[in-house]
Amino acid sequence: DLSQTQLAQDDARRIVTSDHPNHVHIIDATVSWRFYWRPKGGIGTRDVKLLDPQNKPDNAALIAGDKAKLILYTLVDHCSGLIFGRYGVSRGENSAGIMDLLYEAWRDKQDPRFPFRGASKKLYSDKGAANFEKGVESTCAELGIPHVPHATGNAPAGGSAEKAINLIQDKFEYLFRFMKDPESVDELNKFFYGWLVWFNATKKHSRHGHTRMSHWANFIREEHLRLIPENRKDFFQLAYAYTTRAQLRSNRTFRALGGDRLWMLPDGCNWATGTKLLVQPMALEPEKLKVKRPDTLEEVVATLIKMNVHGFPVEAAHGSHGKGGINAITPTPASELRETTSIKGLLETYGHYEGLPDLVAAIDPIAFPRREGTPILSDVETYSRPISLFEAKLRLADFLGQPLSEEEAASLDAEAENGTIDERLVNVVIERLSADEPGGGAVARVLSA
Repeated sequence: DLSQTQLAQDDARRIVTSDHPNHVHIIDATVSWRFYWRPKGGIGTRDVKLLDPQNKPDNAALIAGDKAKLILYTLVDHCSGLIFGRYGVSRGENSAGIMDLLYEAWRDKQDPRFPFRGASKKLYSDKGAANFEKGVESTCAELGIPHVPHATGNAPAGGSAEKAINLIQDKFEYLFRFMKDPESVDELNKFFYGWLVWFNATKKHSRHGHTRMSHWANFIREEHLRLIPENRKDFFQLAYAYTTRAQLRSNRTFRALGGDRLWMLPDGCNWATGTKLLVQPMALEPEKLKVKRPDTLEEVVATLIKMNVHGFPVEAAHGSHGKGGINAITPTPASELRETTSIKGLLETYGHYEGLPDLVAAIDPIAFPRREGTPILSDVETYSRPISLFEAKLRLADFLGQPLSEEEAASLDAEAENGTIDERLVNVVIERLSADEPGGGAVARVLSA
């Protein structure tokens, strides 16, 4: 609590503590006034006489027209004071720069010189638009990190990050005039990373009297390390976690994120069939979905139903396809009524069945006249479909079990027109041959008959 003396001050404030490393990380960004990024690469230096260190608005107006501003993004571990940062080039601060900072700071760098890694339990920043852009907020939500803003105009609240920016500008950026001009921002960040390794490992913090890296390493514990996806693309997907719509089907299932993916609500979730759903992927747990009812705002977690190679649920019931098998229907009052009640009984109830046998018996058979003309020779399909002469010969040879003779082939050629023959004719020949002894020249004999 604030004392009476603190409350009496114009800008009452108190010291806030962190319980351990990675408890609170503070982020901030600033546009460089002294340096800028040349259009063809490399760092340019402004005339410092035009800049007033105490006049931010005028300096901002001076560089407002720059298309490629050099922007410094910083992150500070509040407990140890450890500093991490990244440079970016853009028209202004943006969420892509913040996401790049968080990924590079939190990932496991596999560097024994710089073991700092892991997401924080809380993220603290000012209310800058880039800091609270939807992508950054989505990432924090997916990782379960509360993102806390400090009050507008209360710069001392983010004092650790402000101090880190001043240290970087005074201790690192002055080296720009002596170092090889970087050809790309990636090369600049490599130089910067090397400096951060040196600074955090050698410079003691005034609060705890240790170097920042040694304090972080000595007090971090396994339970404090909250690792993020190793792959950069997977991490950036957190920024684009989207909410899509779905509709609940029977048995607490629904389809989402592709029609072939079936999900199930947890046991005890008795939402009605047809309920509209909002679903959101959980990037760190790809087989789970956050599900929300837009009408009641209730939230649950759905689980992906795994399918086998045939597209059936792996855990589905096994057995015959008859009664009680895979396709068995869960008994309902209506189905039980159908099982125990005869159709005759149902019809008698409504008077539909009475007299029906007499009506059927009274109907005399109707003799339909046959069509005069060529008799149908076969009960095979009678629609006409031309097939190639080659296919016709192949079918007959397959039926006979031997190649057609020259006489048989010639008789088929005589029936062909433009290289095709009526399939019905071939079917009739096969039918007649099946009734007679094929023998030699059988095809020609049938066709000539």
